[in-house]
This record gives sequence, C-alpha cells and structure tokens, in this order.
Amino acid sequence: MTILICGTCPRYDRPNRGSFGPRMQAALVAQNGPEEVDGRPLRARFVQCLGGCPNHGVVAIDAPFKTRIRLSGLDPGDALLTGAILRAALAHEQSHDGDPDELAIAQALRPHISAVTTKRRASPMPTTTAAPQCTQ
Repeated sequence: MTILICGTCPRYDRPNRGSFGPRMQAALVAQNGPEEVDGRPLRARFVQCLGGCPNHGVVAIDAPFKTRIRLSGLDPGDALLTGAILRAALAHEQSHDGDPDELAIAQALRPHISAVTTKRRASPMPTTTAAPQCTQ
C-alpha cells in the first residue's frame, strides 16, 4: 500500500514549510511500526505537492489503477486520525478499485477527504499487424 505525504506542507507558512511530512511519517511509524500494517508492506513516499493548498496537512492513499483519495487538514499529533489513515490505506489496498464509497473509512476521517481521482483501467495493448510492404 502506498501513502503519499506532502513534503512541502505547510507551503505558505515559511518558518514551518516542509515540517508536516517528517512529523506525519513519524506518527505513522509510531502508530504501527516502520515496515508493515497488518503484515502488508507500508510505503510512505514524500512528494512535492498533492495540490491541497491552502488546506495544508495533505496525504493521499494511492495504488496503480485504483482511485486516489486525497486527505487534507490532517494533524500528525492526532493518533485517532493517524490510525484511521493506516486502516483506510489497508482497506484501499484490499479493494478492487479503491472507491472511497466502498471502503470502511472511519467517520472521523471522512471530512478530511478533499479529492477523489478515478483512474482509467489499464487497456490491453493493441495487437499489431505486419507493416505494409512498399511496392515500388
């Protein structure tokens, strides 16, 4: 499972710029250990921006070919929300398409959903035919 953490939050608070990411990563590790969540590998990656400005404290739950769920206004000091993020990421990983309406997302976390991005399903590679021969 992948949790993307904004590495620039709070973007417009110059003295604290970039402080959210390390604090959120530390909170996730403290909540459930650095490597796994319920036996599944946890991949927390810092990204430059998740587009949640000016509502800083942004994390996204994402996976290939699944819906991306962006959460904003998060506080790494809130253990209830941190645990809910981990459980939502696990549910997302185990789901077919990551649709937040089908996931068991904690009620306390739902107001923090700031964007839901549905991705296109992978389409099979087109079959190719032999190139036409030139007749000159």
